[in-house]
Amino acid sequence: MISMFATEKKRQTNKGKIPSPLAKKASMRDNMRTTFAMLINNQGDTMNKVALFQQLKNHIITSTL
Repeated sequence: MISMFATEKKRQTNKGKIPSPLAKKASMRDNMRTTFAMLINNQGDTMNKVALFQQLKNHIITSTL
């Protein structure tokens, strides 16, 4: 029960903080890697691959701005 309180307290203290640009960039890079891995490993239909490719393209565009 104490640990649940501690995590809730931590959540409340982090809520108002603005993420640094480096943290945002790292998060975007992780999202891009995940999308790229999904695109490579995806055995699904073409429409899903097109959607993943567009998502990857958007990640690349926003990360280079």
